[in-house]
Amino acid sequence: MSNRLLDTMAVCVAGMLVIGLTMGTVVAQTQEQEPNDDFDTAQQVAEGDIPGEVIDGESDFYQIEANSTDAIDLDLAERDGDIRVRLYGPDRSELADDISGGSRSITQKAPETGTYYVEVFGGDAQTTANYTLNLQKITPAENDAYAPNDDFESAAAVEDGFYEATIWGGESDFYQIEANSTDAIDLALPERNGDIRVRLYGPDRSELADDISGGSRSITQKAPETGTYYVEVFGGDAQTTANYTLNLQKITPAENDAYAPNDDFESAAAVEDGFYEATIWGGESDFYQIEANSTDAIDLALPERNGDIRVRLYGPDRSELADDISGGSRSITQKAPETGTYYVEVFGGDAQTTANYTLNLQKITPAENDAYAPNDDFESAAVLSDEFSDGKLWGGESDFYRVGLNANDGIELALPERNGDIGLRLYGPDRSQLASNRFGGDRSIAYVPTTTGAYFVEVVGGDQGTTGGYTLRSNRTGVPPGTGSLDVSLDPSSIQTNETTTVSVSVTDSGSGNAVTGATISAQDLGVSNVATDETGTAALSLNATAAGEYAVSANAGGYAATTTTLTVTNGSESSPPAAPDDPTQRVLQITEKSNPGELTQNDVTVVITRFNRGQSVNNVDIDQNDVTATITLFERN
Repeated sequence: MSNRLLDTMAVCVAGMLVIGLTMGTVVAQTQEQEPNDDFDTAQQVAEGDIPGEVIDGESDFYQIEANSTDAIDLDLAERDGDIRVRLYGPDRSELADDISGGSRSITQKAPETGTYYVEVFGGDAQTTANYTLNLQKITPAENDAYAPNDDFESAAAVEDGFYEATIWGGESDFYQIEANSTDAIDLALPERNGDIRVRLYGPDRSELADDISGGSRSITQKAPETGTYYVEVFGGDAQTTANYTLNLQKITPAENDAYAPNDDFESAAAVEDGFYEATIWGGESDFYQIEANSTDAIDLALPERNGDIRVRLYGPDRSELADDISGGSRSITQKAPETGTYYVEVFGGDAQTTANYTLNLQKITPAENDAYAPNDDFESAAVLSDEFSDGKLWGGESDFYRVGLNANDGIELALPERNGDIGLRLYGPDRSQLASNRFGGDRSIAYVPTTTGAYFVEVVGGDQGTTGGYTLRSNRTGVPPGTGSLDVSLDPSSIQTNETTTVSVSVTDSGSGNAVTGATISAQDLGVSNVATDETGTAALSLNATAAGEYAVSANAGGYAATTTTLTVTNGSESSPPAAPDDPTQRVLQITEKSNPGELTQNDVTVVITRFNRGQSVNNVDIDQNDVTATITLFERN
């Protein structure tokens, strides 16, 4: 007797024992019955567990009836060796073949009503192994209240809410929802048993978004138009069978964002300084506009944000000025290069970003923070004050200071207090850099000049976004701070009105008599401010005073107390008006600026005289009643 026959007999005996043991009770499983090696001998079975055995690479065939609304689920949960499974349709063509590892399972929706065939087979011609086939029919009504909804035409109409359903055999579930052009559609699969994904389609059924990445399997997309939108929940492959929960929500701007719609430059919301709470969804942008002067700095921050949200700043020409895409506070501080309308864009990190945020928008005015501003370059450098100067940098600008130093009179500079990456540079009278210290410690510089002149100190930020306050300490080692005094002299000390005069101002150290360079000379009432003395301690002022009086001329220099002297302006340069002639004809000639009585007409004379009221002066002649008489007399003579 062959081994094959003995094995077959053993299986039969085992089957008889099972039947004997279960006689009079509910049969829990169906035993394989040989022969069932092909389609024609396929064993008719129902749902349940089917124990069987593959011998020498043979196949075992089973058949089951299924409706077009069913899915057939096959699983080789228990197998002793390389055993596989196939599913065939009523026409005996192959529908699915699981030859991969793992559970050796197939779930396939029945394309039509009829008889379906299952093949359990060995991995090769030598395979002999036991198995248990679990065969189930899954009916949509048992698992999915929205089925059938396998395509656009059968899409289930829904509103906001949670929807529990089942994907099997790689099918898709479709839903439809009405949305306005001002809405955003938010989709998520918070609960899912397997590889399930989600897509969103527009009213024209073109795809808008498809999330096939891990995580929450979520999409948030702003609706481009009002209409019917479609949602597809689908399996990762043709075998996917899994339960899921779809969370579908419509987000309306009015509920979350008082400034919407503000998605572009044209619709940018006009704002002032303050905090603005809003929402980004579906990767959109929110735009704001604010008016700023060329002396302002614009400070932007996102202190509170729920997700990857960023900020950009644009100038009046809508070109980008700054973009903070780094971590941390998501902040920008930028000095306004000109007066005009500036634009702020708050935007998501990608096309799916949906998050709440708070935008802190502030305009910083120099006068509010920095007594020395504007001092952004050499030309506008402020006089370095005694010992300490408190200032502020914003948007990567620099602050410049001027200080007069004599040869061999050293200076010590330090930043004992600073908020941020702020450093120092020292420049000579020719504006060449002499020293720099932007690293660690107290950010200090010590320097002894070899020449007398006006030196410059730059307080500089670490990058173009640096904003922070600082205290600059200065100490001139040749002249102790606060102890020096200035001598100021003017040449000339008195000028006349209505004449342009050059006044030379000389500034010296009252103690040593040395010239003080870099002192700032001002005569505010005469329109003069911040004229610096040169290496000889002198400054030339070009003046034209229109009124007599006493005018203050002040001098100020680092390490010295300010000194004021007086410039006297007199009327000595004013011409005395010529005497009016007694002769009526000559008087009229003077009024009209004519040289020959024959050139005069009555109209000329009348116009000149009557244009003015009595008491006014025409060509240094006071108009009175005699001029009218002179006109009449003049023309009587002719």
